[in-house]
Amino acid sequence: MNRHRARFSQEWGFMQTFSNETAGEWQEYRYDDVVKAIEADAGLLDLKFIQNECRNTLDLFEETHSEVNSLLSTAIERCPTDKFIEDISSKLHEMKVFDAGDFIA
Repeated sequence: MNRHRARFSQEWGFMQTFSNETAGEWQEYRYDDVVKAIEADAGLLDLKFIQNECRNTLDLFEETHSEVNSLLSTAIERCPTDKFIEDISSKLHEMKVFDAGDFIA
């Protein structure tokens, strides 16, 4: 069967029913096997370096975020009517590091 004509019914899946729209050749794979296949196709054999850099970057962001927040809090105490500092502080509180959960539902 042509791969482009394949269709998987989320409602009926592999159930053998008259109204099941699943067509084509489908197989189930373990999650880890799928991840390994994607990494192999992408040519990414070892992601440890990238994962380590991500952790280091997150640590740096959290440390810097905390320091800047402290400085801005002190500035707001000294100049409570300064809208510019308040705006920067507000934007700082909205900042976050995105992770997979923000992109995959």
